[in-house]
Amino acid sequence: MKKIKIAAECHSDDYIYEVKFDAEEWFKQASADEIGDLILCDWRGDYPADEVALHMQQHDPRISELLTYVQKVGEFKDMGFEVSVNEDDAIKWLKKHRPEIVKE
Repeated sequence: MKKIKIAAECHSDDYIYEVKFDAEEWFKQASADEIGDLILCDWRGDYPADEVALHMQQHDPRISELLTYVQKVGEFKDMGFEVSVNEDDAIKWLKKHRPEIVKE
């Protein structure tokens, strides 16, 4: 059976770093409230989405590099990052693995 992946993307505000990654590991451990918060922020661009990348940096060294870059540049100028999670992939995964969170 094919593994369902949850496409996600994180980039520095200046787009020097951009990382596409599979957010499944975050969804496996996230609470219903955390997932609900991500849904409420439209799957991107706010603190609940940032939490996806912050968790995933332990699974993907490219995200860790991006966040290190943001921190270093942020010492000299305003620099942040944006995260977006593919809604269709996430809903599909949730229906299969955490159906109590997403009802038809």
